[in-house]
Amino acid sequence: MKRPSQSARLRKDGASSKAIVAVLRGIPKGETRTKMEVFRKVLQELDRGDEGIDTGIRAQLGSQLIAVVNKRVRGWHRVVSSDGGLWDAKEQLALLQAEGARPRPGEAVRRWAKRCKATLVGTYRASSGRVALARHDPRVDKWRPEEVEPLRNKAVLKERLVLSGGKLFHHPDMHKPQPPAFCCKTMSRAKPCRTLTAALKRVRPRLQHALANAQFAELTRKGAVCIRNVLQSQECSQLLHFAAGANFSDVRRLDGEAGRGGAYHFCDGSAPLLVEAIRTSLYESILAHSPSLAQRYGRTLADLEKRCRAAGQLQAKLLFLGPSLLLLCQPVLRRRCATIFLAFGEGGVNLAHQDPYGSLFFPYQAVLMLSRRGQDFNGGEFFVKNMKSGQVVEVAASEGDVTVFAANSAAVQGSDFKHGVREVHGNRFSVGIVFNLRK
Repeated sequence: MKRPSQSARLRKDGASSKAIVAVLRGIPKGETRTKMEVFRKVLQELDRGDEGIDTGIRAQLGSQLIAVVNKRVRGWHRVVSSDGGLWDAKEQLALLQAEGARPRPGEAVRRWAKRCKATLVGTYRASSGRVALARHDPRVDKWRPEEVEPLRNKAVLKERLVLSGGKLFHHPDMHKPQPPAFCCKTMSRAKPCRTLTAALKRVRPRLQHALANAQFAELTRKGAVCIRNVLQSQECSQLLHFAAGANFSDVRRLDGEAGRGGAYHFCDGSAPLLVEAIRTSLYESILAHSPSLAQRYGRTLADLEKRCRAAGQLQAKLLFLGPSLLLLCQPVLRRRCATIFLAFGEGGVNLAHQDPYGSLFFPYQAVLMLSRRGQDFNGGEFFVKNMKSGQVVEVAASEGDVTVFAANSAAVQGSDFKHGVREVHGNRFSVGIVFNLRK
């Protein structure tokens, strides 16, 4: 069965257009908001503020916003693009200037900021860093008048920073959530596993009875189940030591639509052996409880990866062969692991989302916690949201715990799931274990 898109769900409830109108009418006179900030407020109006803004939501709300703007609903002119661009350069700019949201023609930015009683002035322009400066700072006069924003105080500045997912407006006195570098406070004296067989011998007995019938029933009923103490502290230290020294070629920052203050570090080729052992053992346990999954995904991880490669979930690299004018390079297909080392710093948040990584999307995933709750971090609960019922399950995992969770609509018939991380206080490191490969 084809999984319904988020945009289809938004159309079905019929409330998003009304929410857009309400959000536009709520933008204070003399201020503007970016489209992405409007979308974030709309989701909050729909009690879906903990969700990320994915392609489906952006397309659906974007088309509805355009329809509202074309009708010239009150407040339409207070919406701008992420760089401050306008829908209608002449009409919209004139309305904003009349309200004091932008300088008058020929008016210096500092003079305008004083006139409209702004404490700070921000710029939407990315090349200027999207920063906020004091209104008397001479640098603000160098900014384009069409791309500035009045900010009454630091409370408004903080609100805009949160609403934009950390994209707007940066100020030296305001903390911006940043993903921390991986670090290992204690060096492990335990001998690392040299082969996958050795890692499986160590991990498999710990997971053999952990995902029993009762735990799997909880997983299918709630969407998540936590298995405690799968790895020991020294083994978690080994993985942190690996991450601290690894040269991850694919690192993605979480800013804006997906959250803030975090980063995804994708493993190249394969994950560390301990992680692969957990991945293999969990796949075996899940298939034992739900053998019908084998028909689509394969009886073993090797079968699943083979099907992923057939579906195009792999990476093509160019291998240089020599200086020949006729044959310079040749494509080489590489296994593309979807397992991720995740880092969240103070104030970091990961909004509810899914991780498909390709057309073959296994219905379950897992996350291994590497940090100690209460010592390294607080908050940062992992959560799973049932998109049909709205039910949210939070898991307060700590070092060595593995949380298995439903990743999409194929896990539990009639439901669809997203997952995320609540606001983190401290530094939180974990490993996202994805069974399928990524495109």
